Amino acid sequence: MAKKKINWSLPSQIGYFVYQYAKLRMLEFHFDFLDKFVSRADYQLLEMDTDSLYMALSASTLEEVVRPELREQFYQVYNQWFPAQACDQHEAAFQNTRLANAPWDATLCQACTARVHYDKRTPGLFKTEYQGNAFIGLCSKTYFCEGDSGSKFSSKGLNKNQNKLTKESYQQVLLTQESGGGTNTGFKTDGKSMFTYSQTRKSLSFFYIKRVIASDGVSTLPTPV
Repeated sequence: MAKKKINWSLPSQIGYFVYQYAKLRMLEFHFDFLDKFVSRADYQLLEMDTDSLYMALSASTLEEVVRPELREQFYQVYNQWFPAQACDQHEAAFQNTRLANAPWDATLCQACTARVHYDKRTPGLFKTEYQGNAFIGLCSKTYFCEGDSGSKFSSKGLNKNQNKLTKESYQQVLLTQESGGGTNTGFKTDGKSMFTYSQTRKSLSFFYIKRVIASDGVSTLPTPV
């Protein structure tokens, strides 16, 4: 029953282009934007994936930790990194309002509201998806966030619905440096029969291959070449 011919209609160069440019955009955001406008004493990079970045701030919002001497320039390039909060006609009013530390209400103008909704779906611009007050990152795609709006976590290779994963589950791995995990169960077939399976996985791993973990168990250093 195997297909003798498979039509591959997606050019591989498109997938390569999208993936590489996504990673490039993340690096640009970190080195060209964050490092320029925010002191490293005020933010700590926690975890980065192809299209997401988690960081800790010394204040409630990113705007509060922008270097004072660069605040005007920060709002001038704001639309290059985040969804615009005003239409072109009211862009100057938005910048002056925020420089005066006053709140800006985009709903007062229909064009501003339309611009906000449009930019939220524009690739390459960064949108806030989650805010919290605690983060535990063990290794790639394995982290736990906790905040007032609830928790958010990732456990690559471990079924979230079948395993009760809590903040303590991740914290125990971080403190003891011993991997944890759970059990996946399900069905599989060999083409003729159906079987059930139960698989124990140590998916909450302390081992992090991309960087060297410092003695404090939190900070990381570049891997020696």
